[in-house]
Amino acid sequence: MHISSHIHAPAKRQRGATLIESLVSLIILAIAIIGMLGVQARTLMDTNTAAGRTQAMLLIDDLSERVKANPDSYAALANYVFDDTRAAGSTDCTGSACNAAALAAYDLDRWQENFQATMPGAKVQTFISSDNDATTTGNRQLGVLIGWTLREKNTDASSDYLRNFIVPTANVNSGVACWSGYICHLAYIEP
Repeated sequence: MHISSHIHAPAKRQRGATLIESLVSLIILAIAIIGMLGVQARTLMDTNTAAGRTQAMLLIDDLSERVKANPDSYAALANYVFDDTRAAGSTDCTGSACNAAALAAYDLDRWQENFQATMPGAKVQTFISSDNDATTTGNRQLGVLIGWTLREKNTDASSDYLRNFIVPTANVNSGVACWSGYICHLAYIEP
């Protein structure tokens, strides 16, 4: 039988080293999870913004088709102008013949009803573009500005480019701008 001649020295005791390593690992993991949650929240907000913009574009497309379907849309373009108010009830033009102004009122009534159902809490304004004066170019366009709210706590309008969107005054009537605290989409409809 073989007997070892050297004696093993007792191992030094490490007190708390494993516990400290575990705590450091947990802190790093917690920071990583918080970072991932922040990225997820920002992605969700960007998705909501994109969904709002998509809905706005679809609604503007719908209004554009209504304007173009009006037989005398160029002459009735002023009848499509409104400022975030629901048009009063109009004559039903589905079963009876209507003139261009009555058809415009009917179209706006139906469109605003759809707008309020699709984008509750959103604002809308239409206007005739001032740089497309019919006397100089023979071409007028209907501008449509739709704004919807952000769903985040920061309300500093100067800090976020989405909230600080101002409609370029060179393209539209003076005073037409995005509402405070809203993200806006602007489009033009040519009759």
